Amino acid sequence: MKNLFLRLMISFFVLFGTTSLIAQTKVDIIFAMDTSGSMSDEGTALVNAINGVTSDLSSEFDIDAKLWGITSSRWGLTSYVTANVTNPISNYSEDWAPAVNDLASKYNGWRSGTIKIVVPISDECPENGDGCYQDDEIAITNARAAADANGINVLPIIGSSYSSSLYAKIKQLASNLSTVNGKIITTSSAVYATEMKEAIKDIIASVTGDIVRKPIFGSYSIVGNYINIPITKASGATGIEWEVTENGTYIMGQNATSIDKISIN
Repeated sequence: MKNLFLRLMISFFVLFGTTSLIAQTKVDIIFAMDTSGSMSDEGTALVNAINGVTSDLSSEFDIDAKLWGITSSRWGLTSYVTANVTNPISNYSEDWAPAVNDLASKYNGWRSGTIKIVVPISDECPENGDGCYQDDEIAITNARAAADANGINVLPIIGSSYSSSLYAKIKQLASNLSTVNGKIITTSSAVYATEMKEAIKDIIASVTGDIVRKPIFGSYSIVGNYINIPITKASGATGIEWEVTENGTYIMGQNATSIDKISIN
């Protein structure tokens, strides 16, 4: 057996059985970012990455994206959560679970007929920051209940934690809040912006049934003159169609969970 790095473009057509046009889909996204001092090392980079992601998404969807802090704004954020809801329960810059609760249950600025997404961003525990205690667990439970009750999709982003001992716990709490099968984005990933964009597109597809395309690049084992590339079907999808471009050769198959016997010349 030998390995060869192949630059393959695999487009996944995740089928949910509808024919609506992606360009007509309205999506409202509110990014609610912790603006405390511990986020200073990555705040500006995160804002720039988010601006890039929302710009890319705007070419495919009718996007209304807001980049806010929680109790204050900096690094180019345009406003903050507590300035946009009445009687907010958020009162600390690190209150990312209460911020989700506020946006889910008290914010009145969502457009009609839109997919609603909240992206809380922090590197600390979800209630007041610092240590993770029972109050943090309760805040997550309440925020998730508010999101579920009001049709809000939640995709947390966790920064590089100021406390390595708390990092695993923070990620666990974020996963409990996520409405995307527990998925979270971590800025420790070198490709977190791409992961963020693809996760948002997955949310949209799960709601509308539209097509999702995901390029994948990788190194695959060759057995003889063939390779096999496994495909993981998206949650709720009824089937997969795929296409591959390899060395200028176009290959296509349908409704298969792996790509078999691609000839390597």
